[in-house]
Amino acid sequence: LVSRGLGDMYKRQGVVAETRNLSFDGQSPAQLASGLLAALSAGPQYLSGVCDMPNIGLLMSAAPQVISLDDGGRMVSLYFHVNLAEMLRQSNVDLACFVSSLTHTLASYIPSVSSVRIYVGETPITSLYNTSHGSLLFPGGLIHRSDFSGYLMSQTTLYLSSGSRLKTTLRAMPCHDARSPRALMLHLM
Repeated sequence: LVSRGLGDMYKRQGVVAETRNLSFDGQSPAQLASGLLAALSAGPQYLSGVCDMPNIGLLMSAAPQVISLDDGGRMVSLYFHVNLAEMLRQSNVDLACFVSSLTHTLASYIPSVSSVRIYVGETPITSLYNTSHGSLLFPGGLIHRSDFSGYLMSQTTLYLSSGSRLKTTLRAMPCHDARSPRALMLHLM
């Protein structure tokens, strides 16, 4: 599962998953984290209409670290340069969608990862704001996949009238709406 921020008119709505085969330099959690971040940076292989993620390695100030927690889970710590928000803004990537993409990807793929902590400079991210989703708070800087459940989107094929023919178009929709006939009809109107 590799999550990507949606591009163009959808860029601030959420993230969409792209399933692909990946190879890693090793099987340690830190190696998996580095490989997943590199895959996000490489851009989509199959999806269209998603924004290009900047090179995450250049945004980071240190390699990812994975530590074991007392509850048996693991936490991935990511360290970014202090100007992360500005660098993402220049790439037209929303900070909240960026964090959602990282969290969904790392917590979905690396076994036992239950949380992510993201440092900007030396300060952990403890809150985010997105115009589509509002404010999110992360007590202690611990970010969980479930914090971003509303951000997860699905690309759905819609058939729109184009003269006397139907034209296929992909639309990003919240995952819970993507299979709802009523929600699909509302998107057609």
